[in-house]
Amino acid sequence: TRRAGSEERSEAPGEMGTATRYSPNVWEHHSRALYINVPISAELAARLVAPAAGLKADLYGGSAWLSIMLDDLDSLRAHVAAGLFVPTPLTGWMSKVNLLVRGTVPRESIPVRGYQILSLRFEQGLRGAVMITGARHTQRIPTFAAAFEMSDGPSGSARSSSTLAPGAAYSAKLTSVGDEAAIKNTAGGGLPSL
Repeated sequence: TRRAGSEERSEAPGEMGTATRYSPNVWEHHSRALYINVPISAELAARLVAPAAGLKADLYGGSAWLSIMLDDLDSLRAHVAAGLFVPTPLTGWMSKVNLLVRGTVPRESIPVRGYQILSLRFEQGLRGAVMITGARHTQRIPTFAAAFEMSDGPSGSARSSSTLAPGAAYSAKLTSVGDEAAIKNTAGGGLPSL
């Protein structure tokens, strides 16, 4: 379970832009997750990182790392007020490509490690379209629809996410559809294939 949110800045007298308040947007619960960590060059990472946010690629053994995550979002609750979250029908498989980063918490000068989301993909369909719209609005990163095929164990017949038992081994196939497939098929598409 994790909370995702945005930071809001308020101005206190005499200290413009120094007071920070955390404003949660959603509460997520994920029951199955697969992480694939891939080393990339520090030079490529430098082109992907958001320097305006004061971030740098977090290097391990001289390499930067992409973390590709595939998981089943089985509960999404929306923040409505004063710590109250209400259930939504927005569930399904998703994938995320993250760059592992490091930075400093402003004002406190505390070094931190985390990740920068480079791209998101949600299951195609109405629920996925709503999640794509929400992510594009709040995250402002490339977000696309994808076809997810899941099977029990290392191979087998495809099943929907609702028929796979929590904690069961599974294999997955993700195929780009719609906007992302069109961009990749355009000469010089402009987006890296992440």
